Amino acid sequence: MYKRIKVRKHELALWFREGELHKVLKAGVYRLSSLVWFPGRNSIQKVDLTKPRFEHPMLQVLVKDVRLAKRLAVVDLAEDERALVWVRGRLADILEPGVHAYWIDLVDVEIERFDVNSLWFEHAKREAILNFPGSSRYFNGIRVDANERVIVYRDGELDRQLDAGHFIYWRSGANVTWKSVDLREQSADIQGQEIMTADKVTLRMN
Repeated sequence: MYKRIKVRKHELALWFREGELHKVLKAGVYRLSSLVWFPGRNSIQKVDLTKPRFEHPMLQVLVKDVRLAKRLAVVDLAEDERALVWVRGRLADILEPGVHAYWIDLVDVEIERFDVNSLWFEHAKREAILNFPGSSRYFNGIRVDANERVIVYRDGELDRQLDAGHFIYWRSGANVTWKSVDLREQSADIQGQEIMTADKVTLRMN
């Protein structure tokens, strides 16, 4: 008795034996005899390489396997790090702390890593990033009009002064507050007051 396994050109097959990765099968047709295929002890999991993100319950173990490592772009993010993932030049994911992996056999994947402790975010494709679904979970912004200045405090300490523009910063553990200062000329009425001159003459002024 044989087990027939067909792996298409855009796929990989992960052959697990007793819960551990046994072999990685490339595209082709395989006939496995009962001498090597024991029902209940073996399983086949196919991976579609056209879907770049690789997600698996054993991900942290699998990305260290040399048979898979050369096919993957892997990023391990600390608590104060985030990453942008570009697939074929388009933003695909914004990553949080943890281990993440992407297949690179069939698609062009670029991963940009950021330290959120730097707070302020600048990027050539900033508008596309801010328009990405869910980006508000990671970024906050301050808009400063031409007739004002904004003073920004980070954890209660002065961080910087902002002139007119749109400024973006990472949502992180820091407590960011700001105060707006209006630069326009302003007038205010002062209630009339009586004063006495040196020669004892009383005047009322406002």
